[in-house]
Amino acid sequence: MKKICTKCKIEKNLEDFPYTYHKKKDGTPGGDGHRANCRSCENKSRKKHYDTRPITRMMMNTKARSRQRGIDFNLEYEDIIIPNLCPILKVPFELGTKTSYSFSPTIDRIDPNKGYIKGNIKVISMMANKMKNNATREQCEQFAKNIIKYYDDIV
Repeated sequence: MKKICTKCKIEKNLEDFPYTYHKKKDGTPGGDGHRANCRSCENKSRKKHYDTRPITRMMMNTKARSRQRGIDFNLEYEDIIIPNLCPILKVPFELGTKTSYSFSPTIDRIDPNKGYIKGNIKVISMMANKMKNNATREQCEQFAKNIIKYYDDIV
C-alpha cells in the first residue's frame, strides 16, 4: 500500500510512515494508522527541534538513560540551566553532532550514587563529563596533580 507524505509530497510505501498513537473516540486508529509525514521527514523535523532546544534533547536522553539503568529521575525543564561556559573546562558550549560532540552540554550527576534528581545535577561539557566519569574527589585531585607532571615529562 502506498501513501503520499504531506511534507515532501513523495509517494512512499506505508512502512515508511511511523505508526500513529492518535485514536478515534471509539479507540480504533485514525485513518490508516500511520502518521501523515514519512519517517525521513519526521526525523529531519525532530533533529531541527532538538538542535534548537538542547534542554529538550538533554531531558529526553537523561530520562531514557535513567529508565534503562533503574536510576531515580525527577527533573523538570526548569532544573536544567546551561551556563555560558563549561564550569570545569571554562570553554563555551557547542551543540555537537554524532561525530563531534566534545563541547556539547551534558547533565552530570554530582553524586554518582544518586539519580538524576533535583539538586544532584550540573550541566558540564561532554569532554569534562567523560574525564570526570565516576571518579571520586580524591581520584580527580590525583589526576589534576599528575597530568601536568605527565606532560612535563614528555616534553
